[in-house]
Amino acid sequence: MITFVRTFATAMALTATFSAGTASATAANRTPTARSEAAARSTGEFRDLITLALTTAPFHDVDNALRAGWTEQPMCMTYPEGFHGEEPGTMGNHFYNVAYLTDGGHVEASQPELLLYEKRKDGSWRLNAVEYVIPAGDLPGTATPPELFGQKFTFYPEVGAAGIWGLHVWLWRHNPRGMYVNLHPTVTCAYADIVGP
Repeated sequence: MITFVRTFATAMALTATFSAGTASATAANRTPTARSEAAARSTGEFRDLITLALTTAPFHDVDNALRAGWTEQPMCMTYPEGFHGEEPGTMGNHFYNVAYLTDGGHVEASQPELLLYEKRKDGSWRLNAVEYVIPAGDLPGTATPPELFGQKFTFYPEVGAAGIWGLHVWLWRHNPRGMYVNLHPTVTCAYADIVGP
């Protein structure tokens, strides 16, 4: 019941956010073509975020995520000096899905390669975000950036064997810096077993 309420509340918040965003975009654009393109982007982003919320809602219980194929990467990722131009912050622990990481670079809202958790003082896990990843072996860094939720992926050449494309979505925890940034200013590694990078 709690998960349903949380998912429903998230869906309603997304509805309000994108209704306001669509109205603002429509008011700001003067031509019918620009208005229709802005509305289409907002509608597609909203649809994909709802899909992601419904897909990942069961994973607030970390045992459900483990049963569904995700594996804990034990290092809590924090960046006190910032990351790629962003202010200092934290990602948390990444739980990875091997099937999605090795699917040839397939991009789909309902199939995030990584779930981002934060370990609490009592040892439980809080689901905060997801990350979509495409290894450079599947899509070279010189390629046109893939897109999801109306956002372009960023290529990180120093991550992995040859670099990766990545996109974070802070769906389950409000990020004052934006939904699609890499780092969260208040997520903590204080109770993690291993801290990095």
